[in-house]
Formats: sequence, structure tokens, C-alpha cells
Amino acid sequence: LNTTTLPVEIVPATDGVFKWITTRNLQFIPKERLRRGTTYTVRINKGFVSMDGLEVPSRTHTFRTRPLRMEFIDRGILRYDNPIRIVFNQPVDLERTSREIRAIDTKNGRTHGVTTTYGVRRVYDAKTKKEESFLDKSVIEVHSKEDRFGRLGFWNFDAAYQFTLQKVYPAEGDIVLATPVSADIRIT
Repeated sequence: LNTTTLPVEIVPATDGVFKWITTRNLQFIPKERLRRGTTYTVRINKGFVSMDGLEVPSRTHTFRTRPLRMEFIDRGILRYDNPIRIVFNQPVDLERTSREIRAIDTKNGRTHGVTTTYGVRRVYDAKTKKEESFLDKSVIEVHSKEDRFGRLGFWNFDAAYQFTLQKVYPAEGDIVLATPVSADIRIT
């Protein structure tokens, strides 16, 4: 059924088709999958009439698709040339989330400069018998901007940092992970 002829509104707008599966149940089949981490609102407006000729009352239903969740963060001891890795259950917006990241040098209380990149995942392909790498937008790697000697990407030796992440923004959707996370990191 054409979505423009039915008195049903889906927000955010989603391409797809409607299909009557019984005389009482109307199913929506999206053209593509629903967006992750999104709050959807379905409004049934005036205009539906039952098989008996009675008007079906208006109704609104809200639901959320799979929300963003942090699955792992490095803690404890880290080698001077390794990034702090944070793993999520779905792709995240690196640019917006990077603004929410801080590393404080616990010895002097100063903010330590950091840079962020998406992680790289390596997967073994049994057919080609080779390991393939791809950019994994569900992983953020936090690198030191530079160490006390000016070397890019290295953490200071024998240092300790309090790492905080205030918010995480999904790559798609509107459900922000707003629970702050912190981790103590010691550099060897």
C-alpha cells in the first residue's frame, strides 16, 4: 500500500510499504533497515474505518531502536605507544564525540592533548587465507597528541592519566549516550 494514502505518519520519515496482514493488523515494511539508536513515533491519524464502518480513534506510539552502548574501555596499564581503545555496540560520530574526551595528567593536574581516530579491525578471510583490515567506526582510539619530548602519538613515560568521556554521539539516530565514563590509565 502507498504510504501517502494511509493516515499513518512515521517520524523520522522512513521509506517503505504497508501491508495488511489481517483485517486488524497493518504491517510497515521499511525499504531499508530502521536507523540504530533512534526514537521513532508512529501516529495513526483520523481516517481509518473498521470493517463495521466505525471510525478508528487516533493513536500515537513511540519506540526506540537499539540504543548506543559502550562495551569496553581500556583501563589500568597501557604501553606508551598504544591508544586508549573504546568499543561501542554500533558506529559512533567521531567528530562530535571527540569534543567530549579529556585526559588529565594526574601528577600536575593539567589537561593532556589527545587526538582520536576510528579503530581498525582485522578479520581473517578463510577463502583468501589472508587477514583483511577495515575501518571500524564502532571503535574510537584515543592517542596522545605528543609526549614531553614532542613526539607525536606517544604518551609520557611513567605517567598517569585520568581519562573521561562525557557523552557519545551515535553515527545515526538521536539517542545520545550521556552517562559519563572515566578510567585511570598508567603508562609504562
